[in-house]
Amino acid sequence: MIKIAEEENIKNNMAEENIKSILDKMKQVIETNDIRQPSWWLDEAQKLAVLRQDLQNQLVKAEIKYRNEILRLTEQDIPYNRAENMVKGRELVGKEKMTVYEWYNYLRTRDDVVTDIISIAKKRADSKLYGGF
Repeated sequence: MIKIAEEENIKNNMAEENIKSILDKMKQVIETNDIRQPSWWLDEAQKLAVLRQDLQNQLVKAEIKYRNEILRLTEQDIPYNRAENMVKGRELVGKEKMTVYEWYNYLRTRDDVVTDIISIAKKRADSKLYGGF
């Protein structure tokens, strides 16, 4: 079981790094006003769409952990709203870099950004909009 979890963490980290490198590359092209073929934009959008599956898997798992923390508190007769606020406001413990809620929000925001970038890349591939080839 631990080996599977480790492999999944490695896979998730690789997907996150790949997403980051694709977004960085696209950002650099935009910042330098570099002109790319429409097919380049579609290729990058396709890569992001494939990697987004791993991102969404992580997002679902993070949401489950977040909801389970709230559930654990409500089972101790703490009202839902208070339990939710306690989870959202919880401080870091031990070697944590982010709380469960922070990680969940990071992934949710990342998924929104990737979705928007995919949409924009598809529009940039439209040769009528960007002086096509």
